[in-house]
Amino acid sequence: MMCSHSETAPSVVASLSDPGLIREQNQDSVLVHPLDSALLLAVCDGMGGGEGGEVASQLAVTSLLHGLASMEAPDNLEGLGRALDGAILGAHEVVQSMARERRLRGAGTTATVALVRGNWLVLGQVGDSRAYLLRGGQLGRLTRDQSLAQQLVEQGVLQPSELATFEHSNVILQAVGTGSPPVVDLTWAELRREDVLLLCSDGLWGEVTDEEIGRILREHDEPEAACEALVEAAKGAGGSDNISCVVARLKGHLPTISPGERVPGYRKLMFQDPAPPVLAEGASGAPYREDPARLAREEPVDLPMRRAPWWWAPLALAALAAGAGLLGWR
Repeated sequence: MMCSHSETAPSVVASLSDPGLIREQNQDSVLVHPLDSALLLAVCDGMGGGEGGEVASQLAVTSLLHGLASMEAPDNLEGLGRALDGAILGAHEVVQSMARERRLRGAGTTATVALVRGNWLVLGQVGDSRAYLLRGGQLGRLTRDQSLAQQLVEQGVLQPSELATFEHSNVILQAVGTGSPPVVDLTWAELRREDVLLLCSDGLWGEVTDEEIGRILREHDEPEAACEALVEAAKGAGGSDNISCVVARLKGHLPTISPGERVPGYRKLMFQDPAPPVLAEGASGAPYREDPARLAREEPVDLPMRRAPWWWAPLALAALAAGAGLLGWR
């Protein structure tokens, strides 16, 4: 078990990673690092036989740190999103190169990565580790699993109650370090004072219901105590996988919660201009600035999403891709 605690203005953060009760190796890696003007958090859940998954997740968090630590974090959502997207794609190349050199077939990792600057939160998602936000006692999920199971639930083929017995629940549709460069799912939220941010691997959310996660976060004000309680809950429910979580309680000069304000949900970050924004002070052109009024008009998307007309296609894709070794099995 690895546990860490730190105070980084404007937040108090703790992380914990445990192998669980079944697996000998811990293939999860967590990252908590204050940048010059932002906070970087990540959970990576490795995949691949032998040492492959463990090496892939550790290398991914190292690459993310190196890719982001030397920069001055942009002060707008689009700039933060582009920086995060580039860092995750860079980690993909590093992990893929390592796997090729060391002949670690199938080595890869999920990546759920958060950048917090001021009252902006930007998330980059590859795979099925998750991010949640607790606000005013209510828990919301900020990420969408890139998994076969999630896709089938959204399309109405599977009911949420059937996920526990679904044969292919461990199939993810893309990963850092395997196959083609992933399409990073970038999402965002505007933070409030005393929000609680949770990043976790499926070893936690696969064992503990969202309702129970919310209860634990409400009952433990200190992030370190919350991490310990979450891991113990997952182990008490079976502990069949590695369990990792990062909990951050946001403080400082953030807006307070408005009466009736709902907890954020899954909200995609859309770039207004395909060209990279001007970020450096003194560069030609004015720095890009987000329009908060425009962003406020974009409502979160509730999960699950509606059924698609070609609902049977993922099943056919799964059969073909599994036979060709294209999907990630964890």
